[in-house]
Amino acid sequence: MTRAWATLWTRSQAAAADRHTIMELGTPSPVLMERAALCCAREALAMRGDLPVWALCGPGNNGGDGVAVARILHGWGCRRGRSC
Repeated sequence: MTRAWATLWTRSQAAAADRHTIMELGTPSPVLMERAALCCAREALAMRGDLPVWALCGPGNNGGDGVAVARILHGWGCRRGRSC
């Protein structure tokens, strides 16, 4: 599968897309976060080669997203010091 490069959005563009998806399309916020985390986890594994995957999560809004990605990777068998 060929991967296309993503377009980077500003914070306000990402917030507007989230609002549209939640308010106009009716996707609950937790579902949106889980779907985004699933996609990020898949991409992390696809990009890593033989390298380990690390999740560094800060206290801001994206911290919850990072924790969700780490939880999914853990569920797929990724463990500290071990390949997944």
